[in-house]
Amino acid sequence: MWLLWTACTPAPPPLVSFPEPVGEAAALRLTAARTYLETLERSTGDPPDRLVQVLGDAGTAVADGDPAARALLGCWLLDAEVRRATRDERGLRDVVSAAPSTTDLGAWHAAAEEVAGEPLGRWIEQDTGAGRLDYGVALHWFGVAWQDDRPDHRVLVADPGAQPIARQRRQRWR
Repeated sequence: MWLLWTACTPAPPPLVSFPEPVGEAAALRLTAARTYLETLERSTGDPPDRLVQVLGDAGTAVADGDPAARALLGCWLLDAEVRRATRDERGLRDVVSAAPSTTDLGAWHAAAEEVAGEPLGRWIEQDTGAGRLDYGVALHWFGVAWQDDRPDHRVLVADPGAQPIARQRRQRWR
């Protein structure tokens, strides 16, 4: 009976309607945004367990020059920037929703700035550049820290020295 019920139960609606990417750069960011949001949705705990595992893996892979890992970390940084700018009222999900139905990299950046309500020039420079990513805003906002659990692997953990408000932000990080 249970099998019949699950077979007849409609699939849940997508988290958000994703625009059609125009160009490889936009496709990379939108794929990363989908991964970030879907992983966040399936995560539990404080900080969100699955998401911090995925971000930790990406933190390790970005050192090897993996563009998909860099895009995923860029989505995390964008989520933190937008949440900071909007006082935790909006986030990455809102950026995806605000992006035009066909999105190139410029439209993705414009949607991010529109949702944030302020210029995000520093984040855009990181998103389009090849230099080192600055995790400061995201680490501070969510009250997490990088920890090397092995010489070749990094993980995100709750920062015991973070401000008490950061714990509340982590709990709303969904």
